[in-house]
Amino acid sequence: MLLLDYISCVLTILSTVLVSRKLWHGWIFAGVNSALICVIGVRTAQFEFIPANVFCIALYSYNLWTWRRCPRQVGAAEVTGPATRIQLQAEAVASYQPSLVETADCREANLPQRRNNASLTSGLRCLP
Repeated sequence: MLLLDYISCVLTILSTVLVSRKLWHGWIFAGVNSALICVIGVRTAQFEFIPANVFCIALYSYNLWTWRRCPRQVGAAEVTGPATRIQLQAEAVASYQPSLVETADCREANLPQRRNNASLTSGLRCLP
């Protein structure tokens, strides 16, 4: 019985991490975890766990179905699966350029300057 508790704990953490990373596999692990909690509830005679987790299984199934079924819009591109998302991330990284600003100090040395993103009041620094 104690082993089921540990498995449920691992499944909870795994599903939370996967869903927070926007991976649909997390909903599957969450559903398996809810089914496992139902089994734990039956074995320990805590029957109030069963309706709540059956509702969670239905909710996870609906989320999984809508997540896999409906494409999401990201900017002008349509995201339909992991390969497309990775491709969009690669394009975003390839096209990234920091904003450069020239000031009098750096103009003398012919160096561009970049704003420090840590805070707006920290000023600018010269790029080598």
